[in-house]
Amino acid sequence: MQSSGSRLFSLLWAFAVVSSLATSLDFAESPSGLALGASLVLSAGVILFRTGAAWVLSINSLLWLAFVALSLPALPNHRLVLALIAATTLTGGFLKPATPDADWRRRQSTMRGLLVIVYLFAVAAKLNTTYFEVERSCAAKFMRESLLLHGIITGSAHESLKASVAIWWGIAGEALVVLLLLMPRARSLGVLLGVSLGMLLHLSFATSFLQHFQNFSAVMLVLLAAWLNEAQARRVLEQNPLLWRMAPWLASMVFGSSLLESCGLMSFPSALALRYTSFLVFYGWLLVAIVVALTSRRAAAPAEGPDGGRRSAVPPFWPILALALMNGMCPYLGVKTRSSFSMYSNLRIDARSSNHLFMPTSPDSLGFLSDTGGELSDGSGSPVMIAGQPVFELPYIAICAYIAGMEAPAWQGSRPSSLSFVRYGVRRSVRPGDPLPPDCPGWLARKLLFFAPVGPASEALCVW
Repeated sequence: MQSSGSRLFSLLWAFAVVSSLATSLDFAESPSGLALGASLVLSAGVILFRTGAAWVLSINSLLWLAFVALSLPALPNHRLVLALIAATTLTGGFLKPATPDADWRRRQSTMRGLLVIVYLFAVAAKLNTTYFEVERSCAAKFMRESLLLHGIITGSAHESLKASVAIWWGIAGEALVVLLLLMPRARSLGVLLGVSLGMLLHLSFATSFLQHFQNFSAVMLVLLAAWLNEAQARRVLEQNPLLWRMAPWLASMVFGSSLLESCGLMSFPSALALRYTSFLVFYGWLLVAIVVALTSRRAAAPAEGPDGGRRSAVPPFWPILALALMNGMCPYLGVKTRSSFSMYSNLRIDARSSNHLFMPTSPDSLGFLSDTGGELSDGSGSPVMIAGQPVFELPYIAICAYIAGMEAPAWQGSRPSSLSFVRYGVRRSVRPGDPLPPDCPGWLARKLLFFAPVGPASEALCVW
């Protein structure tokens, strides 16, 4: 019999998958991407309609890993975390645990570890000088955008204060969630704070899909649900039957609005309003359900197994956590600088200098950060733009990925039709589809390693 915690996880997983795919329909540009995307949406719908069908979850997880492999190297952090969760789900099937409950408890332990790792690396990345600058900090920038999007206009005297609050809360909020979760007596507060932060991100930035905040919140809620005990998860499921009956329809509205908008059958404001409302209903209701479950005396009882006995601790899948740790360490080792849990942190660590408070320069373990193309411009001679900011220098491996057409989402909607750069004193001009230069790094390196621009000017970039 499937545990309540496992069923709740399956439902939140399916909603997060649909949310991620609804962000951008660029996967439909290739036949293989279209087939995988359609299969993912359909199987996620089955999970939602069947209230967490276990066998469909395994199929959906396998499809997600295939989708991620196709999407590399330009992989947003929330999709990478979903890939680690999918690998956790599939690993449980290969190890053949004694009981389904034992399988869930091992997956639960692994997801708890993943949440701690992701949040701690997110906090560590923000410990840089640029993040604390009110004018250039991504946290301050997104705070100003959120106030503007919601029609809130404040005077300059208050703007600096609000920006400072956003900067410090970006660090303190994530660190406090981890601290509370690791304290058994304060764990309920940690879950509540984490869910509230996710809801706040949705309310603040749901009108801007580009920043992926909404998707990241949906994924972190999957991991936060793993910190509920069995009684709390059962209460969330059993006390809110209408929510779970509405879940597949709300997910359909989220994805359908993006689909209709892309086909020109719905205006952008209408699609945006439908997505915003659907998320608000689902996650707002979920927040209330979790609050009720956490404050219930019955649900606060020690976790019990299916037979009513006390549960013993189950170790996580250590290789999954090791992969997550290695990924988070990549910017500090110079292996790659994006898709490494350092999203929107203003972090810059390259071979020549760094803005991190405790990391002077990158060791550049593979030599990719010191081999760059500078004086970047597009075909018209204008500066290359990423996330609305000019970019003047890119690692050569990123230029090779551009030529191979492997990293289109990295440009965030503004990929230039051609790229001119200077390398070793020689100016070259390339465009996607050109023959790949023989000195480009190999296919596997270009597929797995994702790099942000380098140099001091890149500190102001707010990229995932």
